[in-house]
Amino acid sequence: MPPASFLYLRMDLAIRGLLCFHTNLMVFSFISLKNFDVILIGITLNLYNDLVNIVILTMLTFPFKEHEISFHFFVSSISFNRRLQFSLYMYFTHFIKFIPRYFIIFVVIAKGIIFSSFFFLTLHY
Repeated sequence: MPPASFLYLRMDLAIRGLLCFHTNLMVFSFISLKNFDVILIGITLNLYNDLVNIVILTMLTFPFKEHEISFHFFVSSISFNRRLQFSLYMYFTHFIKFIPRYFIIFVVIAKGIIFSSFFFLTLHY
């Protein structure tokens, strides 16, 4: 493969990485500012993953060209897998943050029900 092809491949992957970063930035900009630090950390990790994968995928170009395997399918499957892992991580951390709040609300409601039932029982006897 001529060196010019490597240059075009690197440019293509760099542009895809920046577009991926821009897409994640747009999606996460709708979330409230309470999770702003988590969002910035997630975007930073995602950008780091994109830049690391650009180097790895550039090195893996030769074997895929030799064996006639579609390189773009390989890139899209890695991208989908990485996005799925990142999405699951973000939803899991977002869910964990809300568990204590909902648990406190549940405890307050349960105590209120118990208190009101004892209060009504003492009124009737």
